[in-house]
Amino acid sequence: MKPFFFTWLLLGLCLSFGLTSARCEPVLAAGGTEIGELIVQGQGDNESPEKPSAFASVIHPDEYSNQLTTLPELLSQQVGVHVQSFGGLGQLSTVSIRGSTAEQVSVFIDGIKINTAQGGAVDFSTLPLGSIERVEILRGGASSQFGSDAIGGVINIVTKRAQKKYSLELKYSEGSFFTIQTHEGFSKRFGKIGLVFDHTHLSSDGDFPFLSSGVQFAGGGQIGGGKEFTRLHNSFFSEGFLSSMQVDLSEKWRLNFLNDFFATSRDEPGTEFETTQLYPANPLNGHEVLFRDAAGVQLKGEDVFVKGLDFSVAPNYRMERSHFTDATPALGGPIDVTYLNQAAGIKPKWTYHRDFGAHAHDFALLYDFRYEHFSSASPLPGTALPGTHTRRTNALFFQDEINLLDGNLFFNPSVRYEHANDFGGDVALHFGIVGRPASWVALKSNVENSFRYPSFNELYFPDQGFLRGNPNLLKEEAINFDVGAVFQKGWAQGELSYFRKAEPSSGRTATSSPCRARTSATSKLSTRWDSRCPGPASTCPSGQKLKGENHETPRLPHHHPLRLRDPRRLWFQQCADQFRQRKQ
Repeated sequence: MKPFFFTWLLLGLCLSFGLTSARCEPVLAAGGTEIGELIVQGQGDNESPEKPSAFASVIHPDEYSNQLTTLPELLSQQVGVHVQSFGGLGQLSTVSIRGSTAEQVSVFIDGIKINTAQGGAVDFSTLPLGSIERVEILRGGASSQFGSDAIGGVINIVTKRAQKKYSLELKYSEGSFFTIQTHEGFSKRFGKIGLVFDHTHLSSDGDFPFLSSGVQFAGGGQIGGGKEFTRLHNSFFSEGFLSSMQVDLSEKWRLNFLNDFFATSRDEPGTEFETTQLYPANPLNGHEVLFRDAAGVQLKGEDVFVKGLDFSVAPNYRMERSHFTDATPALGGPIDVTYLNQAAGIKPKWTYHRDFGAHAHDFALLYDFRYEHFSSASPLPGTALPGTHTRRTNALFFQDEINLLDGNLFFNPSVRYEHANDFGGDVALHFGIVGRPASWVALKSNVENSFRYPSFNELYFPDQGFLRGNPNLLKEEAINFDVGAVFQKGWAQGELSYFRKAEPSSGRTATSSPCRARTSATSKLSTRWDSRCPGPASTCPSGQKLKGENHETPRLPHHHPLRLRDPRRLWFQQCADQFRQRKQ
């Protein structure tokens, strides 16, 4: 009951300030551009058009055009966002929001969800900045608006659109370790047709020096460490291509086409133990080649049949193919696996604006269908694979944006019903409120329940003795609440907020050493344990096995890169760390 108490307390504070005398810009500006479910409108740098009550940040990459920077670097500067990078520039980088896991952050490119059903987490090193116009970060649960996975928050990436004036952009940048970045962009409107073509190249040798870590003692002090090594086998190159076309069919109807393609070839540098202890006797051969393509079409009509009624429909398709090889891994035999993720969906949406004088409403009704297909293959005989799996989700979303007191008081209730063929139905409810006691300050609060379906890796990863999936997993659930204030006056801006996330289904139990127990300590991608049983659940006596319960082994820091590449190395890293400590 506390979240609701604080929400209504905030409402009372708003009213007590006398909001009728304050003026501000309307929450929803006119003339927005919609791509799928996400709307891009003229908002401030702390407001989201999809969820105005959310605590949000906006990044404009053009402001950093004179720097050689990347999207993970810019995200790491945002409040409430933590970026975990591995191997240096161009290597895996994942994001958590407000302490979530990387799998609990939904990521969209122009309305196309790029989280895969295989692993869930998005590698932000595969998103070049050159083609991005705007990055919107929503902190806090958002499953009612965006569906499964949005427990920690949402990152919405909006690509560049054609401008009326001719635009040609050519850039070349150099950095340390033979780092090179180039960017070429073209944008122009030809009457009723707008075209955008964009290409970004980034490459680096990446063999930077580092100091080896030592053994830290709980009571203070350290043994070993401080010896200089070179981060070997760390090179990469990547290419990103964006093409889009906007066609004005009439005064009321527009048609948009989008294709966003990315490819990278990168070496796997391995763990510190492999670099400092096993190399060169055990060569570093890990390598990954990744392709991703997102394509979408959107038809949008304004004032359809009646004034204020808009309609849009947006079919989309996404493909991601990853090929990982390692002829001499530190643990187990040779690795040669290919993972293919495909997703297709369609989002018809109706919005209706109605002004009743004292209050105005913006209604939205959305149907969201998504089909995901995952497959794995290997030319090596006897290789254990996750197999082939599919997931179909159907969702119906409704929200009402209620504006009172000339936009100085705003309510945002919404509801989403989503059904997955493998996990059944879920209802996500959200209630948000925004009050403006003055034009330069906004008081906000939100309460919402969110959910996430386990990924196919977490469910079906093959049993390798020390690591396996668990097909009995339940979905993750959470209740999110936040309250606070956002200040913006001239060049100065700030945010003060309190948030709380409760995950009633994510209980956990203690276990012994992962080397002795022979199980992974990653979140969800592991065997589930019963505190009464000293071994994996599958070895427990009858009656002690946890069927479908969400007890998990303790988590490592939740963005280990090997979860997306070769999960076997994760267990090896833990054992290597323990071995080094015992040896010291």
